[in-house]
Amino acid sequence: MSYILQQLIMDVLPRLARTGEPSGLSIPQAANAVVTMINNDLVYRKSDLAATPETSQLVVPIAAQGYFGNLPSNFYAFAEKPRAQELNTDWMMLNVTAYNSTTGLLTGTVTQSQGSDSVSGFNIALPATPSSPSNVVGAYGGTLTVGGQGTQYTNLACSPAMNFGTLPALIWFLPTSIPSNWTPIYHHLDPEYNDDEDDYRERNWWEWYGIYSDTWAPPSIRPRRYKIIQNVLYVWPTITVNVNIVGKYYTIPNALVNPTDVVPWNGMFDEIFREGVVQMVLRGSVNLESDATWTNPQKTGFFDLRIQKVVNPRQRMIPNTQRLKRGTYL
Repeated sequence: MSYILQQLIMDVLPRLARTGEPSGLSIPQAANAVVTMINNDLVYRKSDLAATPETSQLVVPIAAQGYFGNLPSNFYAFAEKPRAQELNTDWMMLNVTAYNSTTGLLTGTVTQSQGSDSVSGFNIALPATPSSPSNVVGAYGGTLTVGGQGTQYTNLACSPAMNFGTLPALIWFLPTSIPSNWTPIYHHLDPEYNDDEDDYRERNWWEWYGIYSDTWAPPSIRPRRYKIIQNVLYVWPTITVNVNIVGKYYTIPNALVNPTDVVPWNGMFDEIFREGVVQMVLRGSVNLESDATWTNPQKTGFFDLRIQKVVNPRQRMIPNTQRLKRGTYL
């Protein structure tokens, strides 16, 4: 059963009733301060428990001749080095719901697409897997206008005897101009830090090719560096094709507002919530870092120890309990 804000309030009220002195800080305000404190610590530790989006990764489109894109409003920090994905246009991914292997008639709904042109002739391919690239299994010889997400195509006359496995199944509709072993092309970006004013590496790289300018760069099909300023992602140099900047990222946690809002982390840090809320309300301040019994440089405070006892075992395959390992007797 989920631990909700209403239950947290009921748990801490008996501990606060003994004081009888209101502090001016409400329980929901203190609870949200604890959420922020825990999440900031988890991001700093690069823990998998830090808040991440349901969609698992960021997608920031940047059009040709562009150099920036807006980040989501809940963006906190990248969880991995972002990548630039060059976009081949006029492709679709379909979720096949019906297919007659004898007649080749296929029905499916678009789940992803790029472009909106009318294209004559498509290769039909299975998605890439970790062991192999995308694999063409058939074709569609007619003309289609590339549809957006949710567009349904019914009884398309495709190649017979294609093996999609168990339906529903995802397939690519790729223009014949795209190679049959097509997979998205990714290129990792290097960060340009906001406090780094030394552009020696850029100057040195361009001088190697005989270009002596800090303000101009020739056209490029892929960006090399990125910088984040507030909620905007900038890339360099300016690109000449459409790209998506993709990568997993940490999010700002959702605020606890309503009594039925679920306290995050599935009970792993409930006692931190209870004790943290009590201490903040009693003090009338969210600043617990000044209390050495709560957190300290030696990481022996109440907060540090309870974070470590959850995070550290998740980063080891075997808990450190003095059990024999292979290296002990090999």
